[in-house]
Amino acid sequence: MKKKELIKKCCVLSDYLTMRLVRGCSFEGITHSEFMMLRMLVTSGEYNENLTVTMISDRINISKAAVSQMITQLESKNWVNRKTDKNDKRLVYVCLTPEGQAAYESQLETIGHSMMEIFSELSVQDMQKLYDVLETISNKVRHA
Repeated sequence: MKKKELIKKCCVLSDYLTMRLVRGCSFEGITHSEFMMLRMLVTSGEYNENLTVTMISDRINISKAAVSQMITQLESKNWVNRKTDKNDKRLVYVCLTPEGQAAYESQLETIGHSMMEIFSELSVQDMQKLYDVLETISNKVRHA
């Protein structure tokens, strides 16, 4: 198979796996959308990237109003807060709170338990190879 065709197949497979693995997991006290928002904020925090409502809206391709509504819901749970930029008062960043980090970690643990059976036939070495490939791709995307 040609590389171009393999790339297409990898994209389709990636989308399918994301939908099936994450959406197929049981969520406890959190909606799928809330988990995905927390995941985005955790990931951006790992790379020292501050996100505004507009940036989040652009990334997940939903309206700013819908993002703002979700942020308000997450604020009511004390999982996120909004912080105004010190240098430019027009910029408001969405920040994960320690409680939001804990909720995310807890849900990640629940998802991990759900996925144990799926990955049970892979050896530790195979899992490491999979992780290494995904990390390489992630680094390329991040620096693109």
